[in-house]
Amino acid sequence: MNVNSFGDICECKIKEIAKDVVKKAEYGVDCLYLSIDINVLDPAYAPGVSSPEPGGLTTRELLKFLKHILNRQIAGVDIVETNPLRDINNATLNVIRSLSYPLT
Repeated sequence: MNVNSFGDICECKIKEIAKDVVKKAEYGVDCLYLSIDINVLDPAYAPGVSSPEPGGLTTRELLKFLKHILNRQIAGVDIVETNPLRDINNATLNVIRSLSYPLT
């Protein structure tokens, strides 16, 4: 597993991180499975999570990251860690919808 802190993302271009993640993940496999933990996003964009953590990514940053990895052979995708009871005005649901378009 590859872990990048928010500081890593701020100091490095998203494209470079995505490239590095894919390079490590693709080694010796035919396809990838992508799991998106929605609380990677700042609660301002996705408040409907059980453990909101300020200082997360913006929706735009996550979409940029996805753009750079979705040209690979992807076997499946899930979006996890949502909590509809904590969502405000369907903000998290709308973010998930916007993430779904590039995934289809």
